[in-house]
Amino acid sequence: MIQLPERAVTRFFVPLIDVLILLFCIFLLLPFVATPADQTAGSDTPTDLESLRSEVRKAKDELAIERKRVDELLRERAESAQRTLVRVIDIDGDTGEMSYAASDGPPGRRYPLASAEDARNLILNAKKKSDGRAVKFLFVCPRKPSRFPDRKTLDDIGAWFASESVTIDNPFAPR
Repeated sequence: MIQLPERAVTRFFVPLIDVLILLFCIFLLLPFVATPADQTAGSDTPTDLESLRSEVRKAKDELAIERKRVDELLRERAESAQRTLVRVIDIDGDTGEMSYAASDGPPGRRYPLASAEDARNLILNAKKKSDGRAVKFLFVCPRKPSRFPDRKTLDDIGAWFASESVTIDNPFAPR
């Protein structure tokens, strides 16, 4: 018959582990409880308060300048967006087909971009609706790893949109 040992090791280690966890938690809380030794209640002299006030004033002035700069940048960005018409063309990750949504078509309807003639029609329609704004074409590549856009698709884009402003948004392109 098998006999169990008279003293189990866990009788000793379980309380030891509890004590170690408690000590570690106290160690983590020390920075929140401890106060610096050099800080006393009466250390704020009038000169210290004045220097702190001047620093606060300087920081507020810098903040006001930065806010004006941000407002100016946002205004420039809005003006730039109003001067530009962006046409978005999606590239399907499974088939490599390019398609776009017409601005005057029904919502959700996609039009294929499969030939040079389709591209020419897209360019002409975009320029007609641009009202003098700059027209840019943004090709959005799949957001998951895919073999598209392949070399043929990139060559087609380069040939069809040679004289246009084109951006290809490909998150997996080598940088």
